[in-house]
Amino acid sequence: DVRKVSAAEPIVEVLRIMVEHGYRHMLVADGGKPTGVVSIRDLMRWLILPDAPIAHEGKRGEVHERAKDTVETLRQV
Repeated sequence: DVRKVSAAEPIVEVLRIMVEHGYRHMLVADGGKPTGVVSIRDLMRWLILPDAPIAHEGKRGEVHERAKDTVETLRQV
C-alpha cells in the first residue's frame, strides 16, 4: 500500500505526515487518480525559499520566520 495525499491537501499537513511517519516521498492524487510525487526535499525547499526574491542579507530572517511558523503549525496539529 502506497500512502497518498490529495492534491488539495495543505503543504504543511503533507509535511507533518511525512515527518511523523518518516516518509521521503508521497504520492499526490486528484480525485483518486495519481498526479505526481512530492518529496521531503520539495517541501523543505518550499519552507526555506521565499515566494519573492529578497536581498541576500534578508534571507536568514525569512528562513527563520518560515521555520518558526511551520514548527508552531505542526505543534498545534
